[in-house]
Amino acid sequence: MSKEIAHWLDDLLEEIEGIVVRRKSSRRVRVDVPADALPALLELLQGRAGYIHLSAISCVDWIDDDEFELVYHVWSYESHSLVSAHIRIAREPGVYLSVYDLYQPAAFFERDIHEMYG
Repeated sequence: MSKEIAHWLDDLLEEIEGIVVRRKSSRRVRVDVPADALPALLELLQGRAGYIHLSAISCVDWIDDDEFELVYHVWSYESHSLVSAHIRIAREPGVYLSVYDLYQPAAFFERDIHEMYG
């Protein structure tokens, strides 16, 4: 990702309140986002930044914190970069909304997480 694209992405991400951006490398960005802001972030990344490929959704069970961490990995073929959006939700009820309307491959990942974590 060129510096120009990196700055453009940073400027775009500033539109979402409450996020923390951590640049992992020139082509990888970690975004910690409040759970209620995730749909807006994914819409922004898909619609205005070209992150059209959902490559995975992963889940971490933070037992001691009584939380699940869901990580949405989205890829841009234009900038050859990956954004990983991290949210945390309570283990009980352990329910979060589907992002299928934005990324159809989410159905597979969401079903897999449900089968593994309930």
